Amino acid sequence: MTKGKLVDVTPLLEILDSNLHDNAVAAANSAKAATFGGGLLPSPTMGEAAINAVFNTDTPKPWPKFSCTGMVQLEMAEAVIMTLENGCTGSDEFDKMGLNVGNVSFGVNAPEFSTFTSTAYFTVFSPALLRCQLQLGDWVRFWNTAMYKGGSWNAESTIMVGLDSYYGFGREYPRSDIGWKQLLADKYHDISGLDISLTEIQGYDDAPMDFTAYAGFINAWALGQRIFVYRSTGT
Repeated sequence: MTKGKLVDVTPLLEILDSNLHDNAVAAANSAKAATFGGGLLPSPTMGEAAINAVFNTDTPKPWPKFSCTGMVQLEMAEAVIMTLENGCTGSDEFDKMGLNVGNVSFGVNAPEFSTFTSTAYFTVFSPALLRCQLQLGDWVRFWNTAMYKGGSWNAESTIMVGLDSYYGFGREYPRSDIGWKQLLADKYHDISGLDISLTEIQGYDDAPMDFTAYAGFINAWALGQRIFVYRSTGT
């Protein structure tokens, strides 16, 4: 590389983006040293060692509790850690670059989680993409019926892990779009005693527009810039 010469790094950023997506799927599919607890989020300042501990079932118990939304935040952070480690630059690079759960995953408006915001290295898709435009590894949120007033099951945050297959923490296996709608309908029945048609479950495609966004992914372009600066200057 010659000083002053312009270089097209688009192919490198596309590789980074692909690796991040692959590792998000791997993180979602991996066993977790955590249990399900509605409404519980990780600390935004959580660093590499604490994040890795969630994905290591040798971690001593008691294990922490996280909601489905909290686990997606951790899965995104773990995807970044895995991608950096694959670059063979040693451990702790995640921490040394000032990365944490708070800036590599979406921001949330707790406790309702009805508003999601982009952060330094994460882009919330707003307006939301069509479901057919989503990629493996993307965060995807399925909404219950607007009549649901029960709290924890007003929606489910998932990672897309296959064609029409989405993994949400606390569930024993990935589900399809219809599968998630059925589960949310069942949760509505549990609190109301009423049966509801799946057409009344908003899911992803029919989620209310006032929620602005319900999918997103790590911003490989912003993260790639940060990696380049750190590996070039050490800061």
